[in-house]
Amino acid sequence: MTTEERATDHMKSLDKQILESSATEKEKAAMRSVLSKLHGNLSKVYEQGFNKCRRAFERKGHYL
Repeated sequence: MTTEERATDHMKSLDKQILESSATEKEKAAMRSVLSKLHGNLSKVYEQGFNKCRRAFERKGHYL
């Protein structure tokens, strides 16, 4: 399982906890919105990190 897959699983678990919480529907919606933005940001960070590593390998003559 990749790091991104683990992060996605963790985000799903947090989403489930939010839905099962005793918070109001408005609070749940706000928490889920923040969680969604966080997951989107993490995906971008993973992609940027992978691209940075890929470029470093390519500079040394290795290709992924």
